[in-house]
Amino acid sequence: MIELLKRLRRNGEASAALREARRLGVPQSPALLALAAADAAENGDQDTALRRFDEAVARFPEDPYVLLNFAMQLLKSADPAKAEAMCRRVLTRAPFDQLALAYRGTAWQLLGDSREGWLLDYERMIVSVDVPLPAGYGDREAFSPICATCWRPCIEPAHRRSSRACVEEHRRMDFYSA
Repeated sequence: MIELLKRLRRNGEASAALREARRLGVPQSPALLALAAADAAENGDQDTALRRFDEAVARFPEDPYVLLNFAMQLLKSADPAKAEAMCRRVLTRAPFDQLALAYRGTAWQLLGDSREGWLLDYERMIVSVDVPLPAGYGDREAFSPICATCWRPCIEPAHRRSSRACVEEHRRMDFYSA
């Protein structure tokens, strides 16, 4: 419930739910500890957030939810080297974890690591895909304006530029805080 409230940007309610869970003595699960750490960051207390994440990792050193949420927070707080280390720990156990790979690629970009080009090779990775027509659309001409409304304003320009520009476009769109 707390994560859903956060995704809906109802942070006040999420914070209240976390306080209530602590008051009721809900067991300190990895997810609850990570959510409490993220909540501290969202409320402007970066030091407490990082301390709570460190504590969560110490208690649950292999939990991917804790490690990846910590990595995301580290990227936001300009510590890409430590974020990459959290991703590496996840990828040791789950080498194809897409979120860990994405965060690692972002960390490599921020570190200026040349492996970023290999992992985030937009020229090689982006391919054309035929989208089947949804029910109610008789032909592509009727469906194309709907696609253009979603695609052209924000995504297409980012993919036509370099990967670094794509990251900057996502930052501008507040992509990383969602």
